[in-house]
Amino acid sequence: MMHNWSGEYDGPYKRRKEDRRGCGRPFSPILQVRAGGLGKHQGAVVACCMVLGNDSAATLGHLDDQTIEEVLNGEKYEELRKAHREERFDDISYCKDCDQLWHVPESLVWTNIEERKYKQSKMIADLQIA
Repeated sequence: MMHNWSGEYDGPYKRRKEDRRGCGRPFSPILQVRAGGLGKHQGAVVACCMVLGNDSAATLGHLDDQTIEEVLNGEKYEELRKAHREERFDDISYCKDCDQLWHVPESLVWTNIEERKYKQSKMIADLQIA
């Protein structure tokens, strides 16, 4: 299994608290948008693609009544980024059991970007978010 979908499935990996680290997704310039939306809204922005099954809890805003900037700089998104900066993953219900927070040496991670650094966005390293 590639990942546990934000804790929805049991993974085969042994986890040690000291191997936990941030995934970097809250700082990524890529928005995860659920095209069909959630509830009465369209364009639900969720924390990341790993939250399947937790979409309602992980919704950070809706593009049918907010701009991208409003979502990115909104209270929910800022709290998510703050929790990741402070390594308070257990405070975020859809992050606390996600296997993307664990260092798993036996997993294969590959990149062809020479200057890529661990814990850095793969797309834009200097994204400025308010």
